[in-house]
Amino acid sequence: MTAAAVDQILSELSACCRRLESLASGSAMARNLTRMFDRLGQRLKRPPRVELLGEFNTGKSTIVNALIGCDVLPTSIHANTRVPLLVHYSERPSLVLECRDHVRHRFDDAALALLRAGGGCMLHVGLPVPILKSFELIDTPGLASGMMRADDHLMSACRRAHIAIWCTTATQAWKASEQAVWLGLPHRLKRQGLLVATQADGLNTQRDRERLEARLRMETAGRFAGLALLAAAEADDVRRMRDHSDYATRWEDCGGLALETQLNGMLAGEMARRETSARRVLARTATRLIPAAASISHAA
Repeated sequence: MTAAAVDQILSELSACCRRLESLASGSAMARNLTRMFDRLGQRLKRPPRVELLGEFNTGKSTIVNALIGCDVLPTSIHANTRVPLLVHYSERPSLVLECRDHVRHRFDDAALALLRAGGGCMLHVGLPVPILKSFELIDTPGLASGMMRADDHLMSACRRAHIAIWCTTATQAWKASEQAVWLGLPHRLKRQGLLVATQADGLNTQRDRERLEARLRMETAGRFAGLALLAAAEADDVRRMRDHSDYATRWEDCGGLALETQLNGMLAGEMARRETSARRVLARTATRLIPAAASISHAA
């Protein structure tokens, strides 16, 4: 959905609200519909959230950095927090801790103490990076190898996400423990899942890459919306060289372009579903508003 389409629907929602106020100012119906339109408008304006999942050292943070083009947070901090990071657009860099009671605290010594005591559930990282106006990223802590189910923090993050990227190491891809965790995630999120085999540069030959891709497509049939192979270390190097003449070639060779293309398609699909849902609500409201208007006019 384009920005113009969003603006058009928001304009229609505003028009509906004005129409309601003129017909039934202060009525319960008008208040309820206005609140519904407000929530719908907020949902349309909010960028889709993409969640990165997987076991330790599978390249999740590298993909986050590659997609937004900068280092989000020092690896040492993220490795020791054990809570998800939500990376979003902000005009100024910011770091906020969200606690279990959903209260948010500016990150300072007191917030750090809360985090160390286990009181935090998510870190919100705001960055003045334009691409984050199009989508937000949730980078989750790595799951221990052999872990068969998601913890509370991970499940909470899943409920906030619209698209999931599962990162698996190419040289030992899609282990039984990974499959178990993935199958336990919300069905809504799995329908919009992308499997990324990272560290693909660890495969010796092109034939090895083709065999891995064929195996993953067979074993994950119907479980993911897409599949990509990524040389994560190379992608991390290339994303620092966007101004170089060979950037496009190297980005494609490392698998970054295929990942980016599939993700963009999934983001477009999410926005298209939002547009369809919003237009359906508008159409239903219009059919209800006409009889209501007639009834109010008659009563007057």
